[in-house]
Amino acid sequence: RIVVVSKSHPAPLGTEMQSISVAFRKINSRKISSRSNVSRRLISVAQLQRALPQTERRRSLSSTNSAATFFGSARRYSTSASADAPILTGLTVVKGDPVNMKADIGKKVFVVEFWATWCPPCRASIPHLTQLARKYSSQGAQFIGVTDEDRAKVDRFVAQMGSKMDYTVAIDSEGTAQEYMQRYHVQGIPHAFIVNRKGKISWNGHPMDPAFESNLSAALAEAAPSKSGSTGTTSLSEDKIKSMSAAELKAFLESQNVNTADCLEKSDLLAKALALTKR
Repeated sequence: RIVVVSKSHPAPLGTEMQSISVAFRKINSRKISSRSNVSRRLISVAQLQRALPQTERRRSLSSTNSAATFFGSARRYSTSASADAPILTGLTVVKGDPVNMKADIGKKVFVVEFWATWCPPCRASIPHLTQLARKYSSQGAQFIGVTDEDRAKVDRFVAQMGSKMDYTVAIDSEGTAQEYMQRYHVQGIPHAFIVNRKGKISWNGHPMDPAFESNLSAALAEAAPSKSGSTGTTSLSEDKIKSMSAAELKAFLESQNVNTADCLEKSDLLAKALALTKR
């Protein structure tokens, strides 16, 4: 099995299997290093794209899917917010704030990210996750990096990373967090899940995907459910809504169950978002 991994660009491969097959044959003679404890070969997207035709390269760079995928087996799963998120229990926190998801649903937005110390793209994404955690923690986001590795190994890695890994790091010693991966049939890491204040998985994908931040911003903008069980719309000001990018507006509207299929321009998205503040 071949794993395709991007360190330098969040864009994945294109979808034309024939072109990819040709590219693999072109780089097949290259010697690619691998770890003895990992039963797969790692090929960078940058390597593969250099072997792709120019038109296919442009197509792959314009894609918005996940930046890392198991070639031939992984798929892009639904990111609808209809599924209740599994409640994380039994985590051993190595660094950062304790995790009490059951008590904090409705108060926080959780980012549950699966990673491993031996995984190169996981290590590459850690500074980006730290940057986002620092940016959004004051707005109610809690980032949780989950691994199932040995405590001593994780302790050493976290100590080496220092301030570059500045969010909650936990070990899934009881295996309860794996329900996230199993439910969406995810077989590759790193992989992140956003759990909104309603306790729903509102998005999942590669943490370097540009859609990750826009969906996180939208989840934080979404109003928490009221005590009676009904859900509000939004407490955002008009100025905040007007400052959103088109991607953030789209993600925000979809989190509010607003149809955006008829929105052709950013102004269409903005009009619908502003209408929510007047409800």
